[in-house]
Amino acid sequence: MMIVRAAYDLTQGTELFLTYADILLQYEERTKCLDKHKFICTCTLCELDRAEPAAIRRKRKLLLDKYQEKYRFIMLEQINQNPKKAIGDMLKMVTNIENTYKESGREKYRLGLIEPLMALSVLELFSLYHRTSQMDKGQQLLKRLRQSLIVTPTGDDRIFLEENRQIFACLFGVWL
Repeated sequence: MMIVRAAYDLTQGTELFLTYADILLQYEERTKCLDKHKFICTCTLCELDRAEPAAIRRKRKLLLDKYQEKYRFIMLEQINQNPKKAIGDMLKMVTNIENTYKESGREKYRLGLIEPLMALSVLELFSLYHRTSQMDKGQQLLKRLRQSLIVTPTGDDRIFLEENRQIFACLFGVWL
C-alpha cells in the first residue's frame, strides 16, 4: 500500500504521477534509468527534452557539469575574497544555461536552472546582495528561480514557498 499526501487540494480527476527517475537529471541520464524499466517516458518533461536538438542538450549538460565541478565550490571561496567577481561569474553561468533553453524556444520545465539559481538565490548570493545593498537584484533572482521551479501544469510553486519562505524573510524582509 502507498499513501500519497497532496500539498494542496486536488480537483476530481487530477492525475498523480510518480517518477521512475529523478526529474532533475538531464534527459540522457533519465533515459538510462528508464531503460531498466523497458519503456519510453511520454511525460511533458521528457517530450520537451526529446524535441530539443541533441547539440543543445549536450551544450547544457557541459555547462551544468562545469557548474558542478567548478563554480559550485570555487564560488564559496570567492564570496569572501571578491564578492563582485563571484556574483558576476555565477550570473554568467546562469545566463549561459538559460540561453540553451532560449535557443530551442523552450519556456517550460527549465529544470537545469534550479540548482544554479538556488545557489544564487537562496544560499550564497542572496546574503551577498543583501550585504552589498543590491536587494533588488536578489529579488530578481528570486523571481527567476520561482519561474524555473514551476513544475505543475497549473504553475503552482507552493512547495518551494513553504520550504524557503523563512529564508527570504530573514535575508530580504520579503515575506512570500
